[in-house]
Amino acid sequence: MSPEPLTAASDGAPFPIVGVGSSAGGLDALTSFLSKLPTNTGMAFVFIQHLDPTHDSQLPHILSRLTSLPIHPANDGVELLPDHIYIITPNTSLTVEQGILRTAPRDEAPKPHLSIDFFFQSLARARPGRIIGVVLSGTGTDGTLGLAAIKASGGLTFAQDDTAEHGGMPKHAIENGCVDVVLPPDEIAQEIEKLAHNGFPAIREVLPVLAGTDDTDGADDIAALPEDERPISAIIDMVRTRVGIDFSQYRPTTIKRRLLRRLGLLNLPSLAEYERYIAGHPEETTALVKDLLINVTSFYRDGATFAALPTLIFPALTKGRLSTDPIRIWVAGCSTGQEVYSIAIELLEYLRGSPSSPSIQMFGSDISEWALSRARAGCYSAAAVTDIPPDRLARYFTIEPLGYRIHKSVRDLCVFAKHDVTADVPFSKIDLISCRNLLIYLAPALQAKVFRTFHFAMQPGGMLLLGSAESVGRSSHMFGTVDEKKRIFKKMQTTRHIGLPPLTIKREVNPDMQPPAHPSTPTVSDFQRAADRIVLGRFAPAGVLINESMDIIQFRGQTHSFLEPAQGEASLHLLTMVPFGVADALKSAISEAIEHKVPVRRERVPMRRGEHFREIAFEVIPVLMPDGHAGSFLILLEEQDKTIPTAPSAPAGAPAHDARMSADAREVLQLRTELTAATGHIQSLGEQNRTLAEQLRAATEETSSTNEEFRSTNEELQTAKEEVDATNEELITVNEELRNSNQSLAKTMELTAAIVETMRYPLLVLDAELNVESANLAFLTAFRVTAEHTLGRRIYQLGNGQWDIPELRRLLEDILPHNSAFDDFQVTHDFSKIGRRTMLMNARRLQGVLPQPRIVLVIADITEQNRVADDLKSTSQELLRSNAELDQFAAVASHDLQEPLRMISNYIQLLERGYAATFDDKARLYMGFVTSGAIRMSVMINAILAYSRLGHQGSGFTLAESDISLHNALANLKHKIEEAKATITEDHLPKVIANAEQLTQLFQNLISNALKFRSDKRPATVHVSAVESEHEWTFAVADNGIGMEQEHFGKIFQMFQRLNSAKQYPGTGIGLATCKKIVEHHSGRIWVESQLDVGSTFSFTLPKSTTLSSASGRLTAV
Repeated sequence: MSPEPLTAASDGAPFPIVGVGSSAGGLDALTSFLSKLPTNTGMAFVFIQHLDPTHDSQLPHILSRLTSLPIHPANDGVELLPDHIYIITPNTSLTVEQGILRTAPRDEAPKPHLSIDFFFQSLARARPGRIIGVVLSGTGTDGTLGLAAIKASGGLTFAQDDTAEHGGMPKHAIENGCVDVVLPPDEIAQEIEKLAHNGFPAIREVLPVLAGTDDTDGADDIAALPEDERPISAIIDMVRTRVGIDFSQYRPTTIKRRLLRRLGLLNLPSLAEYERYIAGHPEETTALVKDLLINVTSFYRDGATFAALPTLIFPALTKGRLSTDPIRIWVAGCSTGQEVYSIAIELLEYLRGSPSSPSIQMFGSDISEWALSRARAGCYSAAAVTDIPPDRLARYFTIEPLGYRIHKSVRDLCVFAKHDVTADVPFSKIDLISCRNLLIYLAPALQAKVFRTFHFAMQPGGMLLLGSAESVGRSSHMFGTVDEKKRIFKKMQTTRHIGLPPLTIKREVNPDMQPPAHPSTPTVSDFQRAADRIVLGRFAPAGVLINESMDIIQFRGQTHSFLEPAQGEASLHLLTMVPFGVADALKSAISEAIEHKVPVRRERVPMRRGEHFREIAFEVIPVLMPDGHAGSFLILLEEQDKTIPTAPSAPAGAPAHDARMSADAREVLQLRTELTAATGHIQSLGEQNRTLAEQLRAATEETSSTNEEFRSTNEELQTAKEEVDATNEELITVNEELRNSNQSLAKTMELTAAIVETMRYPLLVLDAELNVESANLAFLTAFRVTAEHTLGRRIYQLGNGQWDIPELRRLLEDILPHNSAFDDFQVTHDFSKIGRRTMLMNARRLQGVLPQPRIVLVIADITEQNRVADDLKSTSQELLRSNAELDQFAAVASHDLQEPLRMISNYIQLLERGYAATFDDKARLYMGFVTSGAIRMSVMINAILAYSRLGHQGSGFTLAESDISLHNALANLKHKIEEAKATITEDHLPKVIANAEQLTQLFQNLISNALKFRSDKRPATVHVSAVESEHEWTFAVADNGIGMEQEHFGKIFQMFQRLNSAKQYPGTGIGLATCKKIVEHHSGRIWVESQLDVGSTFSFTLPKSTTLSSASGRLTAV
């Protein structure tokens, strides 16, 4: 009797769809599969095979001869029907939507073309929980990702066993944990038949509501059917006891789907039966946990999220970060590591080219040790890396025969650790947490717990990245939204009590799968006594007693000729005391003795010690205890040949070296044997080293993770202690803080009042209505008022209305609304008690400890300052007038002195012309004195006149070319220069703002001075130069004349001051004083640097930017 199949008509649920993928060699597998496939399963079958895109497929024609099921090409728009077979057409990518097949050209599908993955993934989206995926013979990795999607959606997965002609595809899927059942193709068909008649109907009977929906994992929780939750609770408790993972707070939908999937695989009718099955089969716990831990991930999953990393998240993480402050990122529920590596790659790309990038610390955590081992390996198939941008793939991955391996530079940044985010201590000081598509499997209470953990683990301002179907929900007070669409959130500082994350210590697993303990554990003495009984029956040869680890427990007999301790750290390990060849033979014999529990003997084992060869024999004897357990082994050693034997005597006439050749050949044989053993041993050590290296890497990462957890635990414990202390004393602390705040406020107010009271300037504090709230002592004293007549009154009402000024009122009323201020508002008024005064007023908004903003008004009495300023101005004008009169007097006096001096000069000339012949020598000498004095007096009068006129030439300042002024001065001094035979040189001189005539006079006086005081020891030279600085030009006139002592530097610029006699160096003593006055009129400075009998350098400055002072007629530097 044929059983009733499951169809849509029979239960209202969508009929199951079976996807079958194959590649090279797949025809034989499909033939075997169809040979056992019944015609009434109630399922639709879709065959996906790698086909040549340029040729029509003959597969439908071939398969139609093997089955009576209808076979159709999978064309676009075809509706799937139960008990029909659909075969993909060439050069297409196939998907399914709501039971309808959809096709697209291959060039529109992802590259490389992975048609099986493409269809299986669409099948998982279209009909979760009602699908079966089968991968048969084929090369490559196509199908792995598709089976993973089917399994994650609640479907069942099968793969062909080692009967596959090409095992690449099924083997890769099995190694990646995506396969539920591994069988030959014909047996897979038989299992599908069982599922058709038992598995899916069993699920329908147990949970009809679930089977009749398209609800996916992570959707809203559904009602628990059957109503008896006891089997589910018992199963969860059993899992928690055996593997230490608590699924009680996971979404019921997820738990039920996974349990019912296991029921279908095991052909069990109910959850109660499954409870009894798992209780008696501890290995089923591991399978169930693997199902519950949905390891679905991929590189660059959700491209929009990864596009936001360099635009929204990374800039926030790196802004203001020191190069010594690492960026710490935690990917919770990292599965096989693709997301960890994806984020690390994007961060490395973002930091490329940065001169001082911070270090990166990536943490990937999961509770699946299998997934973590895949993540640590960092090796992925070609199908798994299709979503990685090509430039990233080339830069951060290396190609290997089986796919791609993450580059070491990225791998070294990442630490993968087993960690339960719902229970274990979190990592700490994290800048970014990515927890995508994990929270959808957790109940709301557990989600809230995880959010508290994340909040605690994050740095201030840390970022949180969630999956597209996830949100912070009721934890919005802990995480603010950065981008709702991309599910990016930011840690918020909150005053609400968040509580601490779990302080659970690593749980000790109490597995029921351990074998029963032995009745008693034999001691070393038991082993030794048992060995004695064996040796007594023999001739007591040399030997050792070893334990199961091959460590020597006891030496027996003379073993020195066989065993020799190795150099280095002391060890009793047997294999370290014998040569390679012997060690290899011993290891093989001990393994055989352990396996069969019988004595194992080896003959003629070559042994080399230095240059000596010999052959030994040994026997490995298991020492069996009464319970049959072999806890130790007796190794008996004996000499096979004491020396290497030589060949028998050679017959007469035989070559003498034949015997030696026989011995040499034997030695060569022994060496080859030993070399082979040594080579094998080295290879074995290499394998062990590679294994140990991988174990060391995993241990190192686990240690790093443990250290992080310990540090986080310490921080949490400290925080917990502080929080407990704060909670116990919260009210006391609050009261203390309030009291302290009041005291601090009082002290601040007292200090402020003291400062205000001691101010020299009158000060008022006004409220928003401009009423006087406070007036300091200086105000009351200055205006001779009392506090009673001041406080509480508007400022306009004070005194006799002196402050009732419209402009002042406007300025004060504008301060609080617009946060404005004003300075130096001047008020001149006849005050009632202090007379006419001039006041300056400054006002500001006062915002601080006061509850409401206030205005502070400071008043300064500047009456006396104005009076002093007026006096100074008057005095200055009087001084200017006096100076002008003095200058005028000097000019008039000089002019009036010229007349009698000209008269004296004229009469002297008349005397010389009329009476010179009558003068004797003494008279002529006297006349010479008179003439010389008259000339000197004339020169001096002219110099004084010129000096006095300098103060009246301020209007002649223009942009003058200083080199022209210099050339004019040189022209005036032409005869003196020729007479002195002097050399005058100059640099390029700038344009300056100056009086050109005075500048000419300045150059002329300085050069004339240099010519006058030239040295008779060397030809006279004068050099004129100018140097530019930020605000001025510095001119220098340097000579090589007689020089002067430093003590005379200041004296020479005074009127009528001379360092030499007028007879030796004629002059008026006014020239340098004139130079000084010219320079000072130009707002410059003049000085001299000189060395006796070396020369002098006169320097003066002229400002670059100047203004003319109207009062003094002088230039003033700006």
